Amino acid sequence: MSKEGLTREETRLFHFESLVERGAFNVEGGFQNSEAIKSSLIDHFIPFLPLEKRHVELCIVEEFRRVNFKPKQADIEFVLFFILFIFIDYLL
Repeated sequence: MSKEGLTREETRLFHFESLVERGAFNVEGGFQNSEAIKSSLIDHFIPFLPLEKRHVELCIVEEFRRVNFKPKQADIEFVLFFILFIFIDYLL
C-alpha cells in the first residue's frame, strides 16, 4: 500500500476492504448486479498483489540456483533489465 508506506507483507485484509467494495462489486464490468453475487455463489474476494521488484529478484536468484549457477549481482540486474515494472498507485 504505497500511500501508507506498507510492504506487501505488512498489509492486512482491512487495507483492501474499501477497495474491494468499490472495485469488485460497484464498478461496471466487475461483479455489479451479477448472479454470482446475488445468489451468494461468491463468498470471499481475495485481492491479488503483484510481486514487488525485490520478490522478482529472489525468484531470479532461486532459478539460477536451481540450475547450479551462482549469480553475481550483474547477472541478476541483467535479467531485471528485461522486466517491465509498473506501479499502479491509483488503485491504492
